[in-house]
Amino acid sequence: MATEANDQKRFGSVVESLSTVLSLEGLRPIKFKQHDTWDDGWWAPAASWGNNRPRVGVWFDYLLDRNKRRFWFGFYSAPPKLDALVKEIQDISPNPIILTVSQDDVQGMQLAQATISKAKQERAIVYEQYSEDWDDFRYLGKFEGGFPATSDDGTLVGQAANFVLEIVRLLEPLREEESDIDELKRRGDLTTTERHQLILARRGQGIFREKLFHIWGGCAVTGCNVTQVLRASHIQPWKASTDEERLDGGNGLLLTATLDALFDKGLISFDDAGKMLISNHLAENERTHVLPKQINLRRPLSDRQKKYLRTHRIKTFVKSEADK
Repeated sequence: MATEANDQKRFGSVVESLSTVLSLEGLRPIKFKQHDTWDDGWWAPAASWGNNRPRVGVWFDYLLDRNKRRFWFGFYSAPPKLDALVKEIQDISPNPIILTVSQDDVQGMQLAQATISKAKQERAIVYEQYSEDWDDFRYLGKFEGGFPATSDDGTLVGQAANFVLEIVRLLEPLREEESDIDELKRRGDLTTTERHQLILARRGQGIFREKLFHIWGGCAVTGCNVTQVLRASHIQPWKASTDEERLDGGNGLLLTATLDALFDKGLISFDDAGKMLISNHLAENERTHVLPKQINLRRPLSDRQKKYLRTHRIKTFVKSEADK
């Protein structure tokens, strides 16, 4: 019973942390309200993307395994909205696995569980369509395991946030990022190779990301080495950097999705000793959900990294009025 209560508490913490992270990226958070699932578990909405878009939700139940609850996170809504979302994705990326299941069809449910299990192993997207007399919603998302053995659920939050934001940015690219990439495409002073490397760097990919993996080996703060939840983040703002600085591995931190969002918005930074600085604009109750127990950089900083971080503290970090 104690384990049940602890799982329920951790489920709530994961949903609230995800809601906070997505709000930093422009989605509208939904106040946490837990619901029971038909399969002895819980679910809750986490964020709203827009009036004509499905909501973001999290499920934690026994759909795949009667011996262990597993997570699902993704988008859900009535058929019209989710069908439209799937069509948009199919037009510009590989098709997700499509399932059609009826509650009354035991064989169909067994087939669905087998297909979902295969999709989980391949980290594929699953599109679930159920009979209307059983479930009015349709679902597009991913299944993950249960809680990790430790009490740090940051990886789960990072996996969920990365998946959701990957879809959001695929369909609604960040205006500032796309503007910077358009500018790179128009520049006549770059070779094809230089332009390609800079475009990848602006997206946190390519040689810039490889350099950060070589320097940090995982998240610069937590040590997490799950590549799917790690982002290559520039320390010094893109517009304040030269082309050479934009490709400089010293001008970057490899961070989990949550920490990347906080760093990008200036809600955290680091001093020359690698100690995390936390903005007063990040509320105490939000810190509980989004900050890991280990909050300082894992390795000493080079002089070059310190220079970039000083710029971040001046240009990006959100200080309180008393510190200005």
